[in-house]
Amino acid sequence: TMLLLRSCRTLLLRQQQLAAHRPHCLLPRPTSAPQQQVHNSSLLLQGASSLQLCNAKAKGEGGGPKLKYDLKPVTKDDVEVTYSRSSGAGGQNVNKLSTKADVRFDLNKQSWIPDEVKDAIRQAEKNRFTKDGVLVMSSQRFRTQAQNLDDALSKLQAMVQAGVEAVTPAETDPETIKRVKQNIKAGKERRLDSKKKDSFKKKERSKKVSFD
Repeated sequence: TMLLLRSCRTLLLRQQQLAAHRPHCLLPRPTSAPQQQVHNSSLLLQGASSLQLCNAKAKGEGGGPKLKYDLKPVTKDDVEVTYSRSSGAGGQNVNKLSTKADVRFDLNKQSWIPDEVKDAIRQAEKNRFTKDGVLVMSSQRFRTQAQNLDDALSKLQAMVQAGVEAVTPAETDPETIKRVKQNIKAGKERRLDSKKKDSFKKKERSKKVSFD
């Protein structure tokens, strides 16, 4: 017991000595309330600007190409929903409550989706369609029916969005086109120059050497 107390005292004394000799630049600086409020406000502004940038990219504005179609979001009215017992999140309610959301999205009945977008969705998600052409999606990540339904609808919305992006023609930068043409022209010139050099070498080899 005496040895343990001595060890604790020695360790405490050592920590106090290190704290006394620590450079001031390593010590945390106290932050006043106004400075903390300014810092929090700047973080909020940064978050808002990042959110606006993400929304602009999602809508095809800003740096990315503008989407060919601007479709409405997928809602509960567009699908058939059934609930079953979930084996996912639920704690003690696992396999007891019907919280799993099974969503059936009949793509043929959605007149607001263009045919080319439908074809793109069928091609990308062909393993999720039934023989009748119905897209099936399920979710059991959450503990409530409402949350799992929202999650399934979000997945459907992402698929529709991907279909729109697939049929949207890519916008090529004029500078990129110019650079590619220059590279093609330079490649042709190098090829012709190489052929001329090879032809000259063959002619030089074919010349007869005279010993007169």
